[in-house]
Amino acid sequence: MGYFKRNSKNGELKIATLISENEITKLGNFLSENFNNVAYKGSTKDGTIIRFVSLEDFLSYPNFDKRSLIGLNIECENDNKSLELKFYDERYIFPETIKYSLRYDNTEWGFSFEDELNERLKEFKPWYSILTCTNLTYGLPAIGIIIILAVFALDFFTKQFGYSGFLSIDYNSNTSSNQIVGYILWIPILICSFLINKLRDYLFPLIFIAIGKQKKVYENRQKLSYVLFGVIGLGIAINILSSLLIK
Repeated sequence: MGYFKRNSKNGELKIATLISENEITKLGNFLSENFNNVAYKGSTKDGTIIRFVSLEDFLSYPNFDKRSLIGLNIECENDNKSLELKFYDERYIFPETIKYSLRYDNTEWGFSFEDELNERLKEFKPWYSILTCTNLTYGLPAIGIIIILAVFALDFFTKQFGYSGFLSIDYNSNTSSNQIVGYILWIPILICSFLINKLRDYLFPLIFIAIGKQKKVYENRQKLSYVLFGVIGLGIAINILSSLLIK
């Protein structure tokens, strides 16, 4: 991208990302105000790379399901500054869906631009971003193991000090049947965690480009999530109310 720029900065945002027409239009206008050349490149679900000649060309993409967009690169350049911005699907413990690489000569401009860029990128954060942390297929069992070990440890040390404890477990017993039952129990736990992870990723995608036909798809998923949360919330409320009335 042009000649060497003396200042550089690489950054990332640990958020889930929802790219809608409104937010990407505002970002595109902001980038066009600062760079002469702004290019858009999308990657689809089937591995196709599509280069768009303008923001309008990107927004006009039909985005049908078979070749729906799952990633977006924006490359911006002037003679004395450049920016590469990537929206992609990546998750460790926290989601990392936005990365940028900024190069510039004018330090004052660079600091001001980066601050403004970060504020605008935060607008792509959906309300459910916190729900996208970690892979639940392994995360839920790991959390479960930590809780179970903590309970067992507390019960064990309670009994070591001569108290009765709160679990009916004999820690001196080590029968093979108990071990077999313990191993078998992990099978449904892992299956349930896998299914919960799949449902979470469907309702609350790590990155979603809601333009074209996928805009309606996203709206339908959100309606389904509201219904599920409503049913769960209503069930909890009924149980609490029933307990209070019985007492």
